Amino acid sequence: MAIGSRYWAESFIITTSGKKMYLSNHIDDIKEQMRKKKATIEVTTSNLYSKTFTVLKRNIESYGKC
Repeated sequence: MAIGSRYWAESFIITTSGKKMYLSNHIDDIKEQMRKKKATIEVTTSNLYSKTFTVLKRNIESYGKC
């Protein structure tokens, strides 16, 4: 199951539960948030009605550029 739209996406993350989230965040922003010592990152879905989520870093299996 995918959350967000891949047509407007800049990046994506895949959670440990198998959900793929297409994001409007740039990949450099995600990399920077992953380097910080905080336990969570803040991401915004890429679709017409975008929503902002907070995701635990330990729940992120992989991330990349679309």
